[in-house]
Amino acid sequence: MSFADQIKLTKEKGPNRNPFVKYLPKEWQVIEVILNNETIQKQWAKENNFQCKDPGNWIYEIVKAQILWFKPDVVYITTYSTFPYSFLRDIKAELKTPCLWINYYGLRLRNILEDFRGYDLVLTGWKTCLDELRENDINSEYFPQYMDNDFADEALKIKEKDIPFSFAGSVSWGGDDLNERREYIDILIKKCNLMVWTSLKAENCRNYEYYRLLYNQKLYDLYQYLKSGIFSSIADLLPKVKNYKYMEKRPDTSIFIEKSIIKNCKPPVFGKDLYKILCRSKLTFNSYVRIDAKRGKVPYVAGNIRLFESAGVETCVLTKYTDDLKNFFIPDEEIATFNSKEEAVEKARFLLENSRTREQMAKKARHKVEKFHTAKIRAKEFINFVNQNI
Repeated sequence: MSFADQIKLTKEKGPNRNPFVKYLPKEWQVIEVILNNETIQKQWAKENNFQCKDPGNWIYEIVKAQILWFKPDVVYITTYSTFPYSFLRDIKAELKTPCLWINYYGLRLRNILEDFRGYDLVLTGWKTCLDELRENDINSEYFPQYMDNDFADEALKIKEKDIPFSFAGSVSWGGDDLNERREYIDILIKKCNLMVWTSLKAENCRNYEYYRLLYNQKLYDLYQYLKSGIFSSIADLLPKVKNYKYMEKRPDTSIFIEKSIIKNCKPPVFGKDLYKILCRSKLTFNSYVRIDAKRGKVPYVAGNIRLFESAGVETCVLTKYTDDLKNFFIPDEEIATFNSKEEAVEKARFLLENSRTREQMAKKARHKVEKFHTAKIRAKEFINFVNQNI
């Protein structure tokens, strides 16, 4: 399969996050960076006779070669990847031609100034994060997530909702970013027969991995205890314990996947297949990734892409309440919300038993997405941002 075919397949069945790109002017040369798709990246390298100097660094070597070869007008780096400044600086020095560098603020950051250093424009769908960017004098614009018009139209041809309660998304990457999500999924599986479509990291599903993490956690705690007390001089001398001097973060056993999730999950779905699963669902569960904006003061923000994809195919959505949800939907009128595990179970059961309420909410939410949150709408906004900053 050629690189072009791989790209097409990725957009239809893979984790493509930016369907608005297909609506941009054809004369624009825009590179949408999907760093970690090993299959299509290595296929491009093969077709273009590109050899990595360091196979272990293929992610950055291939994308650098692609950018230098395409000589794009715009490089758009999405939620899952931020180029290190040194890497960005080197590409700019070699590229020679004018190019607008855009990044998307969509995950928990290490350091806002360092992560977005060197970019011409940063986009974000969260007003809390937009405030944070502008407080740090970073050129930024408000750019919420959205649904894919074409995928939604195709999914809506399905008339039967034969899946009572669904969740489709990640549960095992990101360290502790998804711990709360898994806790909710675990109880909703047990209490409400939630059906889950996800990809599981094998190492997070093994008992061995749990006990390995627990072992390291205990030794880490022991080192910290000794170092903080009268035994501080001993901590750096003890075999094994002294090795934890260089560990920046406490090993986290909570990333281990619960047996209920392992037992009940189905293979992940993307693109068209994802939209069809959502459309077939009477009710779908939505959960946010922990972002800790404003230096940890705001742990969760509403407006992830699944919220709009689910509502866009006229499916009733149950999601965590956050103060900013009202920026997109009216809580408990268009989107059902919860503040605790008990409330999530209670509302899920109510909505599954009351089709009239469920369907009314779904229709209202679908109308809101159609009016304000589609890929075509975002494409127009993106064009305006580029024209203002090019």
